[in-house]
Amino acid sequence: MESHDQPAEGCLAALVRPIARVVALLVVVPVRFVWELLVVALRAAGRLLVRAVELLVVWPARLLYRHVLVPLGAAALWFHRAVLAPFGRGVRWLLAGAGRVLGRLAAVVGRGLRWVVGTVARGSGWLLTGLARAVAWSVRTLWTALAWLGRVLVVRPVSWLVAAVLVPLGRGVAWLGRYLVAVPLGWLGRYVLAPVGRGLLAALRGVDAALAALVRGGYVWVLAPLGRGVRWLLAVGVPVALRYLLVVPAVALWRYVLAPVGRGTGAALVALVRGGYVWVLAPLGRGVWWLLAVGVPVALRYLLVVPAVALWRYLVAPLGRGIGVVLHWTVLVPLRLLWRYVLRPPLRALALVLGWAWRMAGRAWRRLVVEPCRWVRHEVWWPVREEIRQVRLAVRKAVREAVRDARRSLLG
Repeated sequence: MESHDQPAEGCLAALVRPIARVVALLVVVPVRFVWELLVVALRAAGRLLVRAVELLVVWPARLLYRHVLVPLGAAALWFHRAVLAPFGRGVRWLLAGAGRVLGRLAAVVGRGLRWVVGTVARGSGWLLTGLARAVAWSVRTLWTALAWLGRVLVVRPVSWLVAAVLVPLGRGVAWLGRYLVAVPLGWLGRYVLAPVGRGLLAALRGVDAALAALVRGGYVWVLAPLGRGVRWLLAVGVPVALRYLLVVPAVALWRYVLAPVGRGTGAALVALVRGGYVWVLAPLGRGVWWLLAVGVPVALRYLLVVPAVALWRYLVAPLGRGIGVVLHWTVLVPLRLLWRYVLRPPLRALALVLGWAWRMAGRAWRRLVVEPCRWVRHEVWWPVREEIRQVRLAVRKAVREAVRDARRSLLG
């Protein structure tokens, strides 16, 4: 007897096993075979591509770096050390010398300008001080003259008119009013009205019994004539007295005293004002106008404009032209010669060498990299890809046919 009993296989296992073997034989094995074939082919293609890249890219780039770029870098370093660095030091020395020369010239020019400006400022200060003093003296003199004219033409005539005319006139009018108005009225009241009033009062006190008869008689023979007399006095006598005692003397005083005095005073004032204007103000104004219109411009011209023009014409302009000539012959001409005979030939040769190297590198890149890569793509990669696609289609068709045959054999 056997030590291990094998279990009996069922009908399902007996049915599935042949199908699994057929599927493994028709599907798994071809697919695995194709996969291994693809792995081998891709490894070979990868090694071939790596070798092609090394041969077409790495080695040309290494040769280009070693035999073109390194010599060009060494030549550029030599050119920098042998040409550019000495040229830079020479230019720095020239610029430093020119800067020192310009600094000294600027210092000299600055001192000259400071002296000129100081002199002009002192002259202008003296001129302005003189002008200010002259204007102050003119204003003070004008004010003194106007004050004297005011005292002579206004204050003294008015004081004389008040003291000699208006005060006596007021005193005469007061005397006339006193003796022509106040004294007659006092006399009338004292010697006419007062006795009449006292008589009336005595008559009224002594004759009470005959008051009515006496009133009529007194009115007819005393009061009516007295009233007519008072009315005549007030209506005719007082106006006539006022006219001939006050109005007529006042008109005569105005016509024959005040009006001639006023006209004479006005003529004297006009003559004084005209004489002051003609002989004082007009010459003073003409002098001030000449000072402002002629003296100040002439002084400014000969104290500011003429020194400034002379400074520019005989100092600044020749100095600027000298500095321009010095800079031209010490900086521009050496720089132009340095560029024309030192820098431009090697730079032109370097540009030609760099252009030739760039064209040669482009040609080498096109011949050694682009064209081989294009050949590999057209002659290697595309045929391999097409063969892989054909193999994949054939495997897919074989698998489909195997599956179809297995299904047909199983399902009958």
